Amino acid sequence: MLLRSQLHFGLNAKAIDGWDFFLNHNPKNPSQGIYRIFEPQWKQTILLWLGREEERLKQQKQQFIDALVKFKDGCSKWDREDVDKGFYEYRAYFLAAVGIAEFRDYFRADEIIAQIVKWGFGYFNTKKQKWIEFPNLIEEEARSALQQTDRTKAIAALVQLLQSTTVHDDTRWQVASSLGEIGTGNEIAIAVLLQMLQSNDVDDDTCHQIAKSLGKIGIDNENAIAALVQLLQSNYVSYKGTLAASSLREIGTGNKKAITALVQVLQSKDIFYKSRRLAVESLGQIGTGNEKAITALVQLLQSQNMDDEICWQAAESLEQIDSGNKIAVVALAQLLQLKDVSFIIRNKAAESLGKINPGNEIAIATLVQLLQSQNMNDFKAFQVASSFKEIATGNKNAIAALVQLLQSTIVDDFTRRQAADSLGEIGTGNEFAIAALVQLLQSTNLDDSTRSHAATSLKEILQDNQHHIAVVKALSGYWQLDYSHYNLAWKCAQNMPYPDFYQAWHQYNFATRAIQSLKKILFTRII
Repeated sequence: MLLRSQLHFGLNAKAIDGWDFFLNHNPKNPSQGIYRIFEPQWKQTILLWLGREEERLKQQKQQFIDALVKFKDGCSKWDREDVDKGFYEYRAYFLAAVGIAEFRDYFRADEIIAQIVKWGFGYFNTKKQKWIEFPNLIEEEARSALQQTDRTKAIAALVQLLQSTTVHDDTRWQVASSLGEIGTGNEIAIAVLLQMLQSNDVDDDTCHQIAKSLGKIGIDNENAIAALVQLLQSNYVSYKGTLAASSLREIGTGNKKAITALVQVLQSKDIFYKSRRLAVESLGQIGTGNEKAITALVQLLQSQNMDDEICWQAAESLEQIDSGNKIAVVALAQLLQLKDVSFIIRNKAAESLGKINPGNEIAIATLVQLLQSQNMNDFKAFQVASSFKEIATGNKNAIAALVQLLQSTIVDDFTRRQAADSLGEIGTGNEFAIAALVQLLQSTNLDDSTRSHAATSLKEILQDNQHHIAVVKALSGYWQLDYSHYNLAWKCAQNMPYPDFYQAWHQYNFATRAIQSLKKILFTRII
């Protein structure tokens, strides 16, 4: 089936000579234009067309990339400095960035990658804007485009940014993360990350991310694994040891030496607390199907000398190690039946059991019992609502319970936000969930933060194009959108035909002009 699909796209690409087949922009009336550049099913054909080697198409491809870079969507008036393009202008530019991976002769390729890097890592953070989270989707899309563009140029740009002495640690953290996505096997990227890991000029969080990225791009590299194991065994009580544990969970999946080293650290009495927690977390990443790892985590979970945080992480790791593992299922079920188990561990154990063994009656019954408990307070209700979103996707009873919690007049805003978040996880396409969140979004009795949570969840569960149109119409009347409402509008733009979005976005202005025209007619008649 895949081969047929590729052949189909390839034949389409060979039959296309002019780039106007993909884009024929009519700024004043988009419904009369052609906008295949925004239709996901045409992306592969576009890339195949850009990859054609005929010399006669070189100028056509140059013009096409130029048109993408310069595209204006007519929806880009923003009362802020940190957003300099419209929704579809960004989409066109990101497509241009991906396209130059196929059309490597484009003369402004370096400029495009430099701009993508600026959007993805430096542009918004340096402005110190009030709504620093506002454009996070732009940053995410820019980084995604960077992973799909010319790999050599992208790695070179990231390495240069990582080595800059003027870059903030937060930016360096993000750059290291991106190198971990695209730098696999690249000797320059590996060398720079090793250099940064040994540097004393990097903060702990950034150093942690560098170690993680190093582990990802060195997968199956025995030298890298050996170096990390040596670091863990020789210096595991220090922070560098925690970095080794963190990296091993990325690089050492299924590696017996790495698993053994982590189990030894876990069982040590003198272990540094953070190293123990990271060792538990790492075992959850690399110990899939390994009986030693499962046994060690179960023993830790049953230990009376461990605090709730370590036990919580042990349950989390058991979820990841092997779905349906009998040892883990039995251990968690037994833990739920103990009377002296704290609420936190009981809730987490039920959540973990529900993930390992979906539909487990003990897990569901425990959560329902906790939610109906007379001792339930806002914090506990928050915790249970959070657990529901992990194991109850599409469950009507769970959705109904969350809607009821959302509409309750006696819960605090913090709990209401969690209920909204959970609906965003499990209520995809559910009319009751959508209606409840829209009602929350439009409420004037709630604070901005609660409405923002509703907007964030709503963008996750919308499916129907008419729902998207309605949301865009509602948002178009705002003079300035906060980051969550902007993200909701962005999501709609990603899933709607451009002409539909354009019409819905300008609906507010159309309606305003219609009212003004009607008033003018009535006034003329009166005179």
